[in-house]
Amino acid sequence: MLSTQRLLEAVKAVPGVRLIYASSSSVYGQAETYPTTEETLPAPYSPYGVTKLAGEHLVGLYRANDGLDTVAFRFFTVYGPGQRPDMAFTRFLRAARDGESIRVFGNGEQIRDFTYVGDITSALIAALDADQPLPPVMNLSGGSSVSVNEVLDVVRSVTGLDVAVRYEPHVRGDVFRTGGSSEKAQTALGWHPRTTLESGLERQWGWVRGLGA
Repeated sequence: MLSTQRLLEAVKAVPGVRLIYASSSSVYGQAETYPTTEETLPAPYSPYGVTKLAGEHLVGLYRANDGLDTVAFRFFTVYGPGQRPDMAFTRFLRAARDGESIRVFGNGEQIRDFTYVGDITSALIAALDADQPLPPVMNLSGGSSVSVNEVLDVVRSVTGLDVAVRYEPHVRGDVFRTGGSSEKAQTALGWHPRTTLESGLERQWGWVRGLGA
């Protein structure tokens, strides 16, 4: 949080700069409606979500008080080549590659709105290039909204492997479902997610295979 504030202070001295804050769908917590819009009252369910929401408030404060040109994007479960090794899809694909069972926390029926990293990047570039003022907060969601068990079927399809699954206890702070409306980003930026879960996972599988054991 201190780093975010220092960056905001630095931006104050540079006219014409647009600051983009990477927030998360985690700010919504256990949302009551789907697809979730930006008007939904945030109610984080994890420390991570709390910190992301705090960052949003800080960015919004500088926008309101100092006139900074800022926008906060709420990312919905980003995946793709280069994903961190501790995140689900990289773990799944690496386990498939190495002939290990895939660890799933909970029963696998939890639903996520997965968004390909290339689609996220296209929204960020569009936001940087846009001449007009942008809404303070916008969702970026891939529109997939599938269960983890359905993802596992896609993993089997793209890898051609009949991977085993080991179910483990539910993780504290993990919400049951996410699913966002990206209408604001579509209106403000002309942005639409273009990558299906299948094609995105194929690209990530190619990257994981290239990493080696």
